[in-house]
Amino acid sequence: MAADKLKLEEIVEQMQAWHREATRFRNDGFIQEGYKEKLSILHSEITKIMKLAPINPVDKGHAARFEEGTLDEKFVSWRAFPEKDDE
Repeated sequence: MAADKLKLEEIVEQMQAWHREATRFRNDGFIQEGYKEKLSILHSEITKIMKLAPINPVDKGHAARFEEGTLDEKFVSWRAFPEKDDE
């Protein structure tokens, strides 16, 4: 199945499965690290995509925390166009 035909729910389920395996105490460190690596790569790729997206989910005041991945969800609102720099 092509990636563009996956349903959002399937993608989320896969991410949750990887997280469960990455944190399952019965898995040895090697197995856990393999799943953590998958999640890390996924996070990195999503971050790159979001930086290039023609949307700006946060205002400039929260941009650094958004990029770090530490911004509380309540500050995120998807807008069609990025903010213009005042400079």
